Amino acid sequence: MEKDFFQSQIFLSSIKELEKIERQFPEISRTLPTSQVLEKNHRQGKVLTKLMQKTPRLEKHQLHKKIAKLLKKKARQLFYYQQFYQRFPEKVPQIAHIDRLSWTHVRVTLKLDSKKEILYYLNEAAEAGTNTRQFELAVRHDLFNLIQAASKAHPHGEIIRSLSPTYTFVAKVVAVIDGDTLELIVEQGFYAQYRIRVRLHGINAPEMHGPQAKKGKKTKEFVAQVLGELDFIIIKTYKTDAFGRYVVDVLYHPLWTDHKKIFEDGVYLNQQLLDRGLAKLAVY
Repeated sequence: MEKDFFQSQIFLSSIKELEKIERQFPEISRTLPTSQVLEKNHRQGKVLTKLMQKTPRLEKHQLHKKIAKLLKKKARQLFYYQQFYQRFPEKVPQIAHIDRLSWTHVRVTLKLDSKKEILYYLNEAAEAGTNTRQFELAVRHDLFNLIQAASKAHPHGEIIRSLSPTYTFVAKVVAVIDGDTLELIVEQGFYAQYRIRVRLHGINAPEMHGPQAKKGKKTKEFVAQVLGELDFIIIKTYKTDAFGRYVVDVLYHPLWTDHKKIFEDGVYLNQQLLDRGLAKLAVY
C-alpha cells in the first residue's frame, strides 16, 4: 500500500506542484522579503493540506518525511507550512510592515488557536520591529489576554496611578525580593545608573514567611517570570516608604520599545497582581 500511494499520480503531481512553487521563489528564504516568504509557504501549505486529505490513513504519518526527503527540507518545516495555510485558508493575512518580521515570528504564533490573537501579535510586533526573542516572550506570557484583562473591570479594586510623566525612568530588574519588592538598576541619563530597592505602589503582596508563605512565594514567582526576561521596564516613582524604599508603578510590554507608549498603555504590573488576586489593595 505504501509503495502504491507514494508512486501514485496524486502524490507525484503534488510533488511537482511543490517544486514549481519553489522555483517561483528561487532565492533562499533568508534573502526573500517576508511577504514573499509567507506567500510561498502559504501556497505550499495549501498543496500539503489537500494532499494530506487524499492520503490513506496508514500513510499520513509518513507523508511529511517522504516529501521532505524529496524536496530536501525538514519535515517540521512542511508541518508549519500546512499549519499556516490551515490558520488562514483564504489568503495570506495582510500585516502592515510585515517585512520587518521574519517567518519565525509567524511560526511562533501558529500554536495559538485564535486568529485574533495571531493578528494582534503580528501587527504589534511589525509596528514595533520586535526581535524574535522578545516576540516569543510576549506569546509565552500570554500578552494578548493580559491586555484584554487590563481593559475590563477590576474585581479587587483599582489602583489610582499618576499619568504625569514626571519622575519616570527606564530600569532593569536585578532581583525580585518578594511579590511587591524589586531591586533595580535605574537609568538616570548621561550613562548614569543607580541601583535601588523599590516597593510597588498601591498593593501589599503576601509575606514570604509565616501563614501566607505559600501565597507569597506564588506571587514572587509570578513577578520573576513576568519581568525576568525583559530588557527593561518603566517605573514611575512616588515618595519613599518607612524603610526608605521608593514606591513605584511598574509598566512593561514585551513587544514595545517606545518608553512613552509603554508608560501610557503598557501592562501595569501593580494592577495586574491585584486583578489576579496575588496582592491586596494598600495605601501609602
